[in-house]
Amino acid sequence: MTTPATNSVEQLKAEKDGLDILDEIEELARQHDGWESIDADTRERLKWIGTFYRKPTPGEFMMRIRITAGQATSKQLRALATIASRQGNGILDITTRQQIELRAVKIRDVPDILESIRDLDLTTLQTGIDNVRNVNNCALAGLTPNELFDASPYGFELTSIFVGNPAFTNLGRKFNVTMTGCRENCTHTETQDLGMTPAIRRADSRAGFNVAVGGKMGSGGMTVAQKLDAFVEKSGSRLEDLVRPAQLAVLAFQLAKPLPLVRRQARPAAGIDLSPSHPLAQRLRRHAALAGDRLDRRPLRGVLARVLQHQANRPLPDLYWIPRSLCHAPILSQLGASTFPGAIQLLRKRADRID
Repeated sequence: MTTPATNSVEQLKAEKDGLDILDEIEELARQHDGWESIDADTRERLKWIGTFYRKPTPGEFMMRIRITAGQATSKQLRALATIASRQGNGILDITTRQQIELRAVKIRDVPDILESIRDLDLTTLQTGIDNVRNVNNCALAGLTPNELFDASPYGFELTSIFVGNPAFTNLGRKFNVTMTGCRENCTHTETQDLGMTPAIRRADSRAGFNVAVGGKMGSGGMTVAQKLDAFVEKSGSRLEDLVRPAQLAVLAFQLAKPLPLVRRQARPAAGIDLSPSHPLAQRLRRHAALAGDRLDRRPLRGVLARVLQHQANRPLPDLYWIPRSLCHAPILSQLGASTFPGAIQLLRKRADRID
């Protein structure tokens, strides 16, 4: 139920689930070869399926593709490049959250592009508006010697829980997550709504995650995430058990306060005090069966993020990559990447070479 004071986005979400636009996209594509007759509410709802109307380029849309944990295969990237050439402007943008964006897309092509992306085992769902955004990870996860463990499987498991799940499509605001086993802090977890970073428990030397919540970047300045006084053990745990604290954190955020009247106050950083004594923090620890003794472990995050992350010149098997520190300007401008790109891991077999 909404009131006249409720903002327009909350009114849209109260009327129907954001993902319901999937049932309408075929008809939209048939009826609207152009764009002028697509009403403002429908344009807003398209964001739930990763399709964004761009005012600077009338008649053209941008589609954002979720690249979980920043990992994509050469087959996926080649296919996306083909889609961009045939139905976009020929350029793939890499975002700071390790996603890929197609630009200059016509609404008539959106259903076909969605199907092509599904065939690649990728998705555009919930990459915009009030959803859990792409789960970030170290760009060299599973390959760099600077990690305590490879956190990629946990990112994929968490993603499988919320993508397409109506329980997660009506958050108070967007929700950014990083789950990493890297010790270089290359994903800057202190800026995330939920950050899970590698740690070792002193009592038994078991590896796992520290959990922090409530960080943010963007409008209003930076807020540093607050540590939850929680350790999530990795060894011997099932994937679903390991991601349960993350799942609970998202749901707790959703239920922590009423629908916001002012959207900028709806991020965890603006509305939740997650000190150890806060009931919400206690509830998360209790339901996730998390330890609460901060003296019982030592964090392994770097104090400061390195400018030259990892070993830029270190040979790594089955990986072809360009260090981010070497490609912020001329190389990426030639590739058409974003101004401040994230790093995407390109996995290929040795025999699978690009001509």
